Amino acid sequence: MTASLRYDGDFYRIALHEIGHALGLNTDGFGNFDQHVTGSDSFGPEAVAAYNIDNGASVASLELASSTNPHWADNGSPLNPPTAAQSFIFELGGPDYSGMVGPGILQDLLMEPTANFLTGGSNPIQRIEITNVDIGGARDLGWAIIPEPGTSFLVLLSAAGFPRRKR
Repeated sequence: MTASLRYDGDFYRIALHEIGHALGLNTDGFGNFDQHVTGSDSFGPEAVAAYNIDNGASVASLELASSTNPHWADNGSPLNPPTAAQSFIFELGGPDYSGMVGPGILQDLLMEPTANFLTGGSNPIQRIEITNVDIGGARDLGWAIIPEPGTSFLVLLSAAGFPRRKR
């Protein structure tokens, strides 16, 4: 008897997706997001620029799921992309690449309505992380993106904060 693995969701990815909504990403009725939307297209300059850089493209807008569903359009699996809305993982977020596609490999956008995990061939089930396009969408909303500090910076900062004893 062969065991099969069923994978319906990933708590980490779902939590990140919902946090994105809480911050205003792809949220119907959220003023800053709506200002960049016409019909089922998003014209946010930062998100569009990130898509163009990551895909070597020159699109003017990103397709949404529909005019009433303001997620980025779900354009299929990265294993079988038509003209898939894909992006690289946002490296300045300090991602742990365990279970993810890794650096330099396009993945689905976090704010798509469906997560198309890579499960074909020798690929293990993958996690989806926040992408450059998703970060571009946050910048379009007015969020300032501050990179996660590295460990050595935090050690230096904590050492500088200790009071020194005078002799």
